[in-house]
Amino acid sequence: MSSRFYLDVTGTLLAYKGELGDYYCMAAKSVGLPCPDYKRVHEGFKLAYSDMAKTYPCFGHAAKMPNIVWWRTCVRDSFVRAGYDYDEETFEQVFKRIYASFGSSAPYSVFPDSQPFLRWVREKGLMVGIVSNAEYRYQDVILPALGLNQESEWDFGVFSGLEGVEKPDRRIYEIALERAGNIAPEEALHIGDSMRKDYLPAKSVGMHALLLDRFKTPDAKNWMQSGVTMENHNELASLLKILPPVDFCCVYGSALHPNNRDKSSMVDYILGVSDPQQWHSDNMKMNQDHYASWMVHLGGAKLITNVADEIGIGVHFNPFVSWNDKMFKYGVVRMDGLIQDLLQWDRFYLSGRLQKPVQILIDNLDIANINSINLRAATSAALLLLPSQFTEEDLYAKICSLSYMGDLRMLFAEDRNKVKKIVQGQFDLFQTMYKPFLKEYATKDLLRFSSSGGHHKAIHLDYGLSAASSLVFSLPPTVGSQMGMKFGEKKKLSESGQVMHEVVIGSREEAAECMRKIVRRRVMVSSARQAVSGFLTVGAVHGVRYLANKMHKAWRSWT
Repeated sequence: MSSRFYLDVTGTLLAYKGELGDYYCMAAKSVGLPCPDYKRVHEGFKLAYSDMAKTYPCFGHAAKMPNIVWWRTCVRDSFVRAGYDYDEETFEQVFKRIYASFGSSAPYSVFPDSQPFLRWVREKGLMVGIVSNAEYRYQDVILPALGLNQESEWDFGVFSGLEGVEKPDRRIYEIALERAGNIAPEEALHIGDSMRKDYLPAKSVGMHALLLDRFKTPDAKNWMQSGVTMENHNELASLLKILPPVDFCCVYGSALHPNNRDKSSMVDYILGVSDPQQWHSDNMKMNQDHYASWMVHLGGAKLITNVADEIGIGVHFNPFVSWNDKMFKYGVVRMDGLIQDLLQWDRFYLSGRLQKPVQILIDNLDIANINSINLRAATSAALLLLPSQFTEEDLYAKICSLSYMGDLRMLFAEDRNKVKKIVQGQFDLFQTMYKPFLKEYATKDLLRFSSSGGHHKAIHLDYGLSAASSLVFSLPPTVGSQMGMKFGEKKKLSESGQVMHEVVIGSREEAAECMRKIVRRRVMVSSARQAVSGFLTVGAVHGVRYLANKMHKAWRSWT
């Protein structure tokens, strides 16, 4: 039996009350300003928080940045990204209200079972520790204000803002074990609501772990439906043991297909790193045989990075990597480039990959959250291209096909039934990924669902011009801007009084065709550039081998 219990805080012991926009709205109103747009503020905050967490992790711990300065910078950037650039005096008044609110008990509520459970555990003579990605106010102010006190409900806390390390880094769990008296990992149980930040890293250090999925999150449901067990996860993550550290890692492709029986096929990875040149330099010291020999000897890490950036689209792939009797392929991308593609579709390469089911293994910068913007845009693009009545399977097939429109490989080196196989084989995963956006669009009366039919139940789409304009507005800014150059733009005031630019479309068909051409061209250019870059970087032998494998699959699908 475990003698030490560790618990996450937000989502496990307590929850947020209301929406982020509620508190930003109250702060704005307190100084006589109109409410900012909830959606834009929420998305602006996600991006601002992600940037701050990357630049000054653990609430500025390493940089010795005062907590209030960290949050002031983050909140200021959130407003600016949302389109609200207040003057300094006004912003300071708004910020003080927001900072005070989130430093109190006001935005939080304790789950009814939290306090009784904590007290029951301590009455049994067991030690309770808190392990949380939170700043010092959680320990000193927020938890006590909510009735969760040190000594009565918990014994000690490990907070990222005080320790300088945060989940999912395994070191925060090692600190927790030390804090409990250097106990053995198998004597401890960690309970949390995140597969990525709680369950997996706790298990990785040898602790027992329990996933508490209070909100039926897509993260947990996705994991369960994918059939990936802890054993499978460890197997997928085994390659990372021989590589330098990464900020993001996901597995994609046929390895995740539930009907894939070909254990000899390559397992495909995307690795996100902050500095590709430095990462490749470190990796060549560890795994020089992963690279084409001519690149190693002629220019090394600098040449590899330059070819990826200048000839390709910022991704360097190493295929046919053999490890533990398996074959792997991994692509290395700069984190900034990955985020930019998810938000803007400027290359529509990795953004297309992440519009389909992937298994995220490492996500230090919360790319899964940022990807929600990419998924919403993909939903809007697919709806623009679909007829007024379609099935859920049709929708996912259209989303899946976006990243193949214009892809030169589809002419001769891809399975002609690829999209159909991906969607039918992973329908439940697509459904989990896109359900929030379908629900959102149904609430806006853009969609209406039939009551029965399973995968093939009919979905009815509002085919009016206003609905089409709404879908265009949800596309990435660079796509909308390019459409605006063709059709023109008009200014309009949002409900919050903010000036916004809207593409003027004459017909739904024109808008759909324009968007199709923009996406098709981006995919065509990116696929061509990446093909040339890939052939150069993997060497002639591996290049021919990889192309032959692809063409063999394509040939089988045509015969």
